[in-house]
This record gives sequence, C-alpha cells and structure tokens, in this order.
Amino acid sequence: MKKTIFALLNFIVIASLSFTSCSKDDDEEPLNISKQSVNMVHGDTITITTNQKATFSSSNTFVATVSDNGKIEAKHVGQAVISASANGQIKQCTVTVKPVYNLYEEPILDFTLSKADILAKEKRTLEIDRDTALTYTDKKTYLMVYSFDKSTSKLKSATYGIPNISYVQSEVLADFLLERYQAIDVRGTESYFINSDSVNDATMLVQMSLKVSKTEVDAIVVYLHKEK
Repeated sequence: MKKTIFALLNFIVIASLSFTSCSKDDDEEPLNISKQSVNMVHGDTITITTNQKATFSSSNTFVATVSDNGKIEAKHVGQAVISASANGQIKQCTVTVKPVYNLYEEPILDFTLSKADILAKEKRTLEIDRDTALTYTDKKTYLMVYSFDKSTSKLKSATYGIPNISYVQSEVLADFLLERYQAIDVRGTESYFINSDSVNDATMLVQMSLKVSKTEVDAIVVYLHKEK
C-alpha cells in the first residue's frame, strides 16, 4: 500500500513538473510575423499573420490602418509601422505607401519656414520676389506662389496653378491629391482635403479648384496653413 501511494505521489509530482515545463516553453515561444516590410499604394489591403494571438496597432493611421486580425489598409502616401504584440513580445512590419501619380512636385509645406528659408530650399525658377510672396515656375511652366504672414514672416500658403489641362488630367489631379490627403468636402468644382484623419487634428487644408471650359480645364491647388 505504501509503495502504491509513493508511486502515485511520484506520478503527480512528475506530471506537475512536466505541465509547468510545457507552459513555460509555450510562454517563451518566440513571436513571429509573416512580413517585416511591405510596399503598398492607396486603397490596397494585405493581411499579416503571427504564430501567436496578437494585438495589432499602427504608428500612423493616416498612412495605414490595421484591423484586429492583421488586415492592413493603405490610406495615404507615407510610412507607418504596424506592431504585433503578444506575451510581452513585439514584432513590427514597416508599411510604405507609395504614390501612383506624380503629376507635379508639391511645394515646400513646412509652415514654420520663413521667406528666406523658402528662397534657400526651393529649386524651381524664381520669377517674382515680393515682400510677402514668392512666385516660381517649373519646366512645365506651371506657377507656384508662396505667401507669407506679414506679422510672423512665416509661410502661410502655397498655390500651384496648372493651366490648360484635359478632363482626364483633371481626374488624375484629383487622384494625385486623394492618395496624399483625406477628402472632406466637394462643392461644385471645388474639392477640399486635409492632412490628418480628423479636421481637429489637421494642420493643413488643401483646396482644388477647377475652371472648366468646353475643351480644357484650368486647375488651382491651394495648400493653406491651418491652426489646430
């Protein structure tokens, strides 16, 4: 009888140690992620997977969002890091959202810069230099006008003019802006965009205006500094 009880106790101890050992091994299993980097374009989706149940998050939801099951959606041009977390471990996937349309080189859009800063950084051909405005042209003869605040001397807005384009090109222009900014309103031939997920967090308002004739379109894009 004593031998039976002793054997039973040994079995319980061994089984307990084995269970504890297995649990520890499971907890320490390395977290793996199916992709460490992906290139996408506006509107694309892709799902990443992990070998453990993980919680997903995005470092920049304006660029890319991720669902609870790892489905990534490309929102706007830029870069975001998708993190997968499980059991105190973190694995990351870098998402780069690339543009499809490169209709023109956008202006310098750092609203902390002064007129002197813009003069030093802008590579287009300077046509007019006024106290509160700088006018440039590029090789396509498009016009770029920077305006500066009188009181702060900081950049206030940038206006890009694109004359005599076709209807197809005007649609490309809309797509060019959509893959870079969040559309918030359309009023006739005017469309409005922001550089954030929400109006309250946006620091820039982008307005696209189209002057339509029978055969062609004149387009103006205004990038306007917006206080939060």
